[in-house]
Formats: sequence, C-alpha cells, structure tokens
Amino acid sequence: MVGSSLGHRLHNPAASPLAAVSLLFHPDLIRGDIGEEADEYLTPFLWQDAEFPHVVPARTGIPKEVFGLLGRIRGELPATGPRARLAVKTYLKMALVLLVNHFASYAGTAGRSQRRHRQVERLAPLYRHLEAHSGEATHVKDAARLCNMSESHFMAFFREATGQSFAAHLNRRRIERAQAWLAATDRSVLEIGQELGFCDQSYFSAVFRKLTGLPPAAYRKRFQTEGVEKFAVRRGAARF
Repeated sequence: MVGSSLGHRLHNPAASPLAAVSLLFHPDLIRGDIGEEADEYLTPFLWQDAEFPHVVPARTGIPKEVFGLLGRIRGELPATGPRARLAVKTYLKMALVLLVNHFASYAGTAGRSQRRHRQVERLAPLYRHLEAHSGEATHVKDAARLCNMSESHFMAFFREATGQSFAAHLNRRRIERAQAWLAATDRSVLEIGQELGFCDQSYFSAVFRKLTGLPPAAYRKRFQTEGVEKFAVRRGAARF
C-alpha cells in the first residue's frame, strides 16, 4: 500500500511468474462524500514514513478480502449511474476500513498523523503542476513559489516530507513516464527524452540507467519481449 506522494516500483527478486491487481483512486472521491470524517479512512496513507510496512501479509486474510472488493468495483465500472457510483464508493470504503483496522497498531501519535497530513496538503499544488506540465522544466524556485515557501525552506521541507531531494523526485517521475512510453509506443528515445525535458540524450540515458538498471533502448527491447511472451502464456486470463 503506497501513498500518492511516494515514488515506487515493483521488484520480483525470485523472477517467478507474477500478476498484479492495483487500485488507484483520488482522495477527493472519499473526502467529497463525507467531509472531514474522510481522513479516518485515509490515515494509513498519511502515516507513511521510512518505517511504514507497505506490504500487508497474506496470512492476515486482508489481501484476499481486498481483492474480492476490487473485483466488485471492477464489476460496477464504468460507474455512470447513481447506483453504480454508490456501490463503487461503498466497496472502496470497505477496503479502506480493512486497512485502517490493520494499521491501527502502527498509528502512533495523533500529532504525527496530523503533521504528515499537513505536509501532503502543502505539496499538493506542486504535484498538480508536475502532472499538468510533465514535459516542462520545473526549477526549485518555481516549486517553492507554488508551495508559498522560500527556496531553502522548500528544499528542507520536501526532503523531510518525501525522504528525497526535489531533483531526485523530479527525475524519478520523468523516468517513470519514460518507462511507460518506451513500453507502449514506438517513439524514439531522443523524442521521449526531449518531451520529458532532458535536453541532452546522453544525460537522459544516464539517469534512466541509474534508476532502472538498463539504458532506454535495452529496457524497451526487454519489456516488449517479455510482454509478448507473457501474453502468449496468459492469453485469456482475466486481469484488471
């Protein structure tokens, strides 16, 4: 379980067959429905820090229950009518309650939860800007202005809130987008790098390799080859 402000990737050290089912939702889907009480559902996402146990063990039974609820949500999509939207929100809240109860012992002090919530809210304008302007350069002074902070305060605040520097976070976001484009399109490496704001292809390749372990061209070749093989083996399997 990963909060929206954390960079992350899936690692399978055993290289065994792996299938993933994920649910991404906007917090306002909950907040807009029940107001201030919504933060009770979202507290596990707000508590996350360097010691947070992101993996919920299968032995707890919670993953199986959440998986069942995700299946019900999938069955209601696209939620175009009032009844379907109500069902989706209900199933989502049921899943969140399971997580709230599981992480209750990790809650710590109310002060830490409230502080984390304030940090995430204060960085929200920056995240919205980065999403809307992914191909444009965003300098520290721009990010600080969006968060109404001085540059020095912003750099310290951002590192405390996310555990990494703003430059490292920005590069990770851009490389994640590059990974998606390399896997799903035939756009050239040069074009992708320029689109994401890397003016120099060698620098783009160096950053990409540092974060993924492979240069862009090799990543594309490996991903597309593995994707074809997995599709051939798992053709007809239900995935969402």
